[in-house]
Amino acid sequence: MPDPLPASPAPDARGIPLKTATIYWRDPSETPPTPAGEEAEYLAALRRKGQQKVFTIAARHLNAFPLDFEDGCGDCPDDGTHDEGCPTTGWYSAESHSDYAAMYNRLLYSGDELVAWAEIPNYVESAP
Repeated sequence: MPDPLPASPAPDARGIPLKTATIYWRDPSETPPTPAGEEAEYLAALRRKGQQKVFTIAARHLNAFPLDFEDGCGDCPDDGTHDEGCPTTGWYSAESHSDYAAMYNRLLYSGDELVAWAEIPNYVESAP
């Protein structure tokens, strides 16, 4: 497992000490613990095709999560067996949409690379 990278403990612009969090980056070959039929949010470190820079973004991991595709997913038979949506697994971005609860877009395209992923740390309130 990679070493944790703590956030900077430097104070903010007002001089208030910032909270720190430890993030444990996971190898992309390790499957996130997203329960079957659900989706969960993680941090994803990715490199776009032809670029050296690694970007860290919030991303959704879907595990057989039912998605509706306008033209079908291409993997499911068009026989009504997936009326609730095609069970989809993989990395996606999600954005709000006026016609749907959320609109999902594939996170990685040909030549893109998932470098690592991590669970998002919870904020912990400390006593004054």
